[in-house]
This record gives sequence, structure tokens and C-alpha cells, in this order.
Amino acid sequence: MKYLKIIIPLAIFALICFEVNNAENSFSEYEDKVLHNNVNIKGVISSVKRSNNHCFAVWKIDNVKSNIAYFRSNTNEQYFPYVIKNKKAEIYLELCDTLVIGDSIELDSNNLLVKITGKNNIERSIGLVTESYNISFIKKNTQFPN
Repeated sequence: MKYLKIIIPLAIFALICFEVNNAENSFSEYEDKVLHNNVNIKGVISSVKRSNNHCFAVWKIDNVKSNIAYFRSNTNEQYFPYVIKNKKAEIYLELCDTLVIGDSIELDSNNLLVKITGKNNIERSIGLVTESYNISFIKKNTQFPN
């Protein structure tokens, strides 16, 4: 009887951990599928608006050269980490390093990677934006309202 009081809660805890891990893996697989969409963006950083949430920011990009003229695929629950329209773009990403206006940027969706070159050389991975506070920040600071 003593052992059952220990074994049952441990079994329940293990089951919960397994389910949480499965959910994370499923989202990661989904994210990999939707972000591998052959989008390439090159441009120059024209402004950065930083939130108070772990260095999350909206980066405005000018002089955009892209293999796609228009891209926007957002919902209320998730945002792609980039938008392209009228030879301008925005990238939504956490980056605590100092970005310099005028630095060059290159985004490769198939490699889930963004590279910044200029005063600093930085590489970061990209992912879907799903946190509600970050989505709210994007909506308040975008140059491309719906």
C-alpha cells in the first residue's frame, strides 16, 4: 500500500511528461513543414522596434530583393517570422545583440536562418511567432496592417 502511494503519482507524472514532449515534437514538425517554403529575403535594416519581452523586435527591411514579391501568412494564433510587400519586408525575431541601421540582412526560410552582416556578424534561427504578447507587439508596430 505504501508503494502504491508513490508509484501511482510517479506514473501519472511520467505520463504527463510524455504527453508534453509529444505535443512539443508535433509543433516542431509542423513548424519545420510550414517554414520550409523557399522564401529568400535580402535587404538593409532600416529600423528596429524592440519590445520589453526578451529582446523580441520588429525589424523593418528596405531595398528588399526576394524570390517572392508578396508574402503574408498570419493568423490570430501564429505569425510567420517575416512579411514581404512592395519591396519592403519585416522580420519578427528575438535578438538581444545590437543591430545597426544599415546592416545587411539575409533570410533563408529553408535553412530556418537569418544572417546579419555589417558592424556585427550575427546568425539566428527563425520560427513561428506564437506568443500572444509578441503577436500583439507586431500588430501595434507593423508597417503592414491587415
